Amino acid sequence: MRAPRSDLILAALLTATSITSGAWSGVARAQAIPQEWLRAAPAAREAAMIEQ
Repeated sequence: MRAPRSDLILAALLTATSITSGAWSGVARAQAIPQEWLRAAPAAREAAMIEQ
């Protein structure tokens, strides 16, 4: 017995939505990491200057 067409379309939409949201959260994570580095960089530079 085959699934109704509407069920197949719904399953495809849910799959595409979950893949897209996963990709977007990956993009957001990738953008957040350099911002953390930029925030940490001045403190690290000051610490390096103090050590010298």
